[in-house]
Amino acid sequence: MPSNVIPSGVVRPIPTGQVLFSTTDRRGIITGTNAQFAQISGYESADLIGELHNAVRHPEMPGGLFRMIWDRLESNRLVAAYIQNLAADGASYWTFATIVPVGTDRFLSVRTEVSHPEHHAMIEQIYAKARAAERKMTAGGMSVPDAAAESSRVIEGLVTEQGYSSYDALVADTLPAEIALWAKAPRPPLPAAITREGHEIGRVLSASKVIDEEIEVIRAQLSDYLLLAHELGEQSESLQPAVGNLARVVAVAAQASEQVAGSAPVLVRAASAAASLAQEVSVSLETLPGLLTAARADLLALRQYLAVAVLHNAAAESFAIDIARGEAPGEAMASLGVLCEALENTVGHLDAEWANTGRILLDVADTIERVGNQLADFQRMLLDWRNLVIRFRLSGALSSMLSDVDQQETRTRARVVAFRALTEKCRGLVKPLPAARLHDSVAALKVS
Repeated sequence: MPSNVIPSGVVRPIPTGQVLFSTTDRRGIITGTNAQFAQISGYESADLIGELHNAVRHPEMPGGLFRMIWDRLESNRLVAAYIQNLAADGASYWTFATIVPVGTDRFLSVRTEVSHPEHHAMIEQIYAKARAAERKMTAGGMSVPDAAAESSRVIEGLVTEQGYSSYDALVADTLPAEIALWAKAPRPPLPAAITREGHEIGRVLSASKVIDEEIEVIRAQLSDYLLLAHELGEQSESLQPAVGNLARVVAVAAQASEQVAGSAPVLVRAASAAASLAQEVSVSLETLPGLLTAARADLLALRQYLAVAVLHNAAAESFAIDIARGEAPGEAMASLGVLCEALENTVGHLDAEWANTGRILLDVADTIERVGNQLADFQRMLLDWRNLVIRFRLSGALSSMLSDVDQQETRTRARVVAFRALTEKCRGLVKPLPAARLHDSVAALKVS
């Protein structure tokens, strides 16, 4: 393969709905491709296999991005990125690449057309600045690997300037958005011959269709989880002022009780009990934001893995069609096996993340129920204190302070109702992942 291809400035679009596929080993050497990847890059599949994947790297791509990609893959994590490649004729083409580890010695990259132009435009500007920084560093005598490491930090910094906490947070947002838009595009029509009953590839495609259906079932349940997470987030944001109000009302009640301690010492005891309970509520509430943050992180991970499952299933379907048409390269069956293994891994991640999310939501439900019960007790204490004021005929003496207590009692009652409804919603939504049919269909993808 030529190593001195000069960019021509021509930008080649990826056909709508097309999937580009490749596998590499841990050294970055290409071990498998599909016909579409070979065609868009302008090489024969046989020429690509055995070459380093950076043979199609565009010179304007920052080395820092690839440092970030390898760091994540070597930590057994999925990663996604907008990548510009260089074809044999000098044309460039942009893809959205999703890359995952498969087993202990392979990596699978599935690339699609760019479907989200806003995200892509933002990242292009970031890449340009990072690449310019790399050139400046190497011109000053820094080694290429050191410049790439520094450039990765430049990219992270520029991403945070766009409002993301990290590059991984950008991926968590971009990956589901890209795949959701891409998946709306029509897929190529199936050859009539392979839809006949009993055709081996037809069986594979039937399994792929079932996987799509099961993914939609999971997506609907995930949407319910995400709505719940939003509602829980709103409640979490209101917790801090709620704790402050509790403390303030207890202070008002204590102050009022001290004024009449001589004639009604029981008011002091009632206020003291309320203060103790307010502290218990505060301690319980302190655990809730952390649980909600963990639940949200798991839900975002679920969104990513669900998007990857859509992508890998589409790639397996596309590759199976290539095999049936005789357009797949010689190592096609092995590559389809890698895709199936990757899809099995993704479903396994879905299983694990789903179970963990369920456990966290049940912990959230337990915490909310505990806080709700404590708030109900606090509400009763406020009412008891109010009744004692009336019993000892101190309403006149304490009239200036009673309105605060009455308002807090009303707010607390409403919060108790809201918390109990949230508890029921959390427990009602937590269900096992309906994955049995999904696992069976993934197994059926494998061609014997």
